Amino acid sequence: MSPYNPPAGPPSDPYGRNEQLGSGSQPILPARPIDLSDMMSGSFRAYKSRFGSYLLITLMPFLASLVIFGLLGLAVMAVLIGAFSSYRFGRVPSFGDVFGPIALTLLITLVASAATGFFSLKAEGMKSRLTQVTIEHSDRGGHGPQPTFGDAWNGTRGFVLRILPSYLLLLAVSFVAILLYAGLSVVMIAQIIGSADTPERIYGPVVGLIGITLAFEVLYLVGYVIIGTRLYPLIPVIVIERVGGLEALRRAWGLTKGYGLRTFGYSLVASLIPVGVIYAVSFVSVMIGSGALTATISPMADDPSSFSPGPLIGSVLVMYLPLIVVSVIVMPFVGIFQTVYTIDLLRRERLGLRPGQPTRPYQPYPAAPQQPYGNQPPQQSYGNQPQPPYGNQPPQPYGQPPQQFPQYGPPGSQHPDPEQRGPQQTGSQ
Repeated sequence: MSPYNPPAGPPSDPYGRNEQLGSGSQPILPARPIDLSDMMSGSFRAYKSRFGSYLLITLMPFLASLVIFGLLGLAVMAVLIGAFSSYRFGRVPSFGDVFGPIALTLLITLVASAATGFFSLKAEGMKSRLTQVTIEHSDRGGHGPQPTFGDAWNGTRGFVLRILPSYLLLLAVSFVAILLYAGLSVVMIAQIIGSADTPERIYGPVVGLIGITLAFEVLYLVGYVIIGTRLYPLIPVIVIERVGGLEALRRAWGLTKGYGLRTFGYSLVASLIPVGVIYAVSFVSVMIGSGALTATISPMADDPSSFSPGPLIGSVLVMYLPLIVVSVIVMPFVGIFQTVYTIDLLRRERLGLRPGQPTRPYQPYPAAPQQPYGNQPPQQSYGNQPQPPYGNQPPQPYGQPPQQFPQYGPPGSQHPDPEQRGPQQTGSQ
């Protein structure tokens, strides 16, 4: 396992990153453990900075499936034409002539489906890798070459082979649960059939079947939520730390220990954003497209000779094309947020922060000294030192700078920004 080691910052930076970049560019993530608002803004900045690459990665499985299944259709057509061409010569096809092309067609379909799945998994890993290198590029102040689609492709070599055992294991667990439910359901159905001649005995198996169905649905949903939440960082962990199999599952499960509710809430909010955008666009496009479709079909119903496919195609495109375009644009945000959240978990682990521990260890500014006004009694300044009343202070020479607050953070800096201050050891920690 290779632990996550972000670019090192100056010695005074406990988070391993420097927020005052020499080039003046803003880092994608602040130099500290972050909350939901920082994750949202950081995810948007990462997406905006590499919009074209993310869009190409999202389209990659779709384009690959078009090419693969297009070639599949040509191959199947060639096989079928060659197999049944013997009919023209009056020869009766043999068993191999009939079932050979069918078997070959199934094999080609299986290979094409596996290739499409490969590109789909590859795209998920590439989105995570592109987010990682984009954040690290911003940590260096934007110096060096810009992350590209090729960097994401080359950085995920072997990713599919590493994630495949984890996916197969989770699918096996789901399959066993479904088989268990199916077996219990078959037993209950058999008892219902056997009790059909005795109405008094049929109620028990019916109630049992309903109870088993409800219990399975509830347990399956609860298990799906728990496992999905604890394994939420699985893809970024495999990409960043290059682990696989059971080790990847163990790492993802361990990173979310103590952060279960936080992970569930953050991931839910991040997933609702693209879903809400897609739903809003689909509602508007379907309303407009339905109206256009109705206006197109009504004249054709009165006069069938006026039928024209152009308006129908246009209405269908108005209904579904905006939905497809918006889906392609907004869906990468989910993968970007997932990687940003995982980087924050790795950063917390690297700093030794426990769940619930304050993430801002620096000491806040003290309260500014207050001076009495008019005839009010003298007030005490910070540190319980006596403060002379207003008007009785010793005269200050012209041009002398006003009194400054105490310095906190690195020597030589006054009033540092809270994000730039080093950690302070306080009694509460």
